[in-house]
Amino acid sequence: MRRIAIALQLAAFSLLSGLAHAQNPPASQIAVQTAVTEARRAFDMAPNDMARGATRRARARALCAALPTKTASNWIGEVALLSSTPNGKGVLYMRIGDDISLNTDNSNISEGPNRTLIDPGSSLFDVISRLTVGQKVRFSGNFLPGRDDCFRESSLTQRSAMVHPDFIFRFTAITPLS
Repeated sequence: MRRIAIALQLAAFSLLSGLAHAQNPPASQIAVQTAVTEARRAFDMAPNDMARGATRRARARALCAALPTKTASNWIGEVALLSSTPNGKGVLYMRIGDDISLNTDNSNISEGPNRTLIDPGSSLFDVISRLTVGQKVRFSGNFLPGRDDCFRESSLTQRSAMVHPDFIFRFTAITPLS
């Protein structure tokens, strides 16, 4: 009987350890989050606007080095916003760390050739439409190339771009986490 109890405890521990591991971000995600966090710190400590501008260029280099393919695979995030355009395409904002967001474009006009909005006829739309704000998910997709940031970033000011960046992202897969 004691052996059965021990076996059950080991099985429960193994299951819980597996669940905890399933929610750990991959190294590529940690590298991107670190690049953003370190650049934010440097931006905040910079003595003037010119020096702050230099931190953005340094962050761009760090982001490109952290994720040269611009492809995220099996990253962990939290749904921050679920919405749609007037013609029903899905808009998704994903939070991946302290004030770091990955977003689709938020309108048909801003999307242009990016094709980040979620097609309402797709299986991805079916999955996303069942999510809730605050829900943890595992996701994959691609960052769009950016002129100033390695990854396209949509903030209107340099301060916003550096302190709480919103990177434009094309989601290709999403799985809810329990």
